[in-house]
Amino acid sequence: MFQFFNIVASLRAWENVGLALEFQGKLKQAEIKEQAFKILKKVGLEGKEDRFPSQLSGGEQQRVAIARALIKKPKIVVADEPTGNLDYLTGQSVAELMRDLNRQEGVTFIVVSHDSNITKYADRVFHLRMGKIERIDDQSQKNTP
Repeated sequence: MFQFFNIVASLRAWENVGLALEFQGKLKQAEIKEQAFKILKKVGLEGKEDRFPSQLSGGEQQRVAIARALIKKPKIVVADEPTGNLDYLTGQSVAELMRDLNRQEGVTFIVVSHDSNITKYADRVFHLRMGKIERIDDQSQKNTP
């Protein structure tokens, strides 16, 4: 996942999400659409599947990017500044979504961010300075519901 969502402006939300499956060439269009709709529902975009990126807020576009990253059921998602282009509240909402997907789906998110607010959603925080790990904060006990 990228800071700049990198979704295709001329494709609907579900088409952006399904693009990853389409490149595999293993599924029919109807199956891709069905899976895309399911994952978009999971990230809170039910009812917005047919919207183009210009019809979505920044947070919704980031959710499309998250759905696209998740559609192939990865064990690990690497996110580069996923909240960097979002306002504070939308950024918190995206961070909560990633935490919830981690808890519910078992997806590990490795997030690179300068936003210290996002760390409250992490189990472990690695602080880097000059390319070296300066400190590791284990917050797993604090973040257990």
